Amino acid sequence: MKVNISYSVDIEDVLENLFRLFSAQHGKIEKELAAANRVLGNLENYKDEKISDLAQTIMQCKENIATYDIKLSEIMNILNGYYGLRYNPPDDGDIEDDVAPTEMETKKES
Repeated sequence: MKVNISYSVDIEDVLENLFRLFSAQHGKIEKELAAANRVLGNLENYKDEKISDLAQTIMQCKENIATYDIKLSEIMNILNGYYGLRYNPPDDGDIEDDVAPTEMETKKES
């Protein structure tokens, strides 16, 4: 089961928090891929009696990669929101909680 967790940080701390989030997720996927590689990267495992283990490892690897992709998308959404606030701040200074992050826009030079 997945749940959303939200908390507030000062805008100056957003990028550092994104770095921490990315680092944690990257470390996790590295460990998961290393475990998969121990099975999939070993010629001894490519035998008829180990086909089930290979298939299970491949499926787990695919699930881990999909989860990592979701986390990267979440990080990108936060980054887009941060960018929007830094370079297109709201007129009244208030930020709506339900506003979806916008895509990054190229900063126009004056």
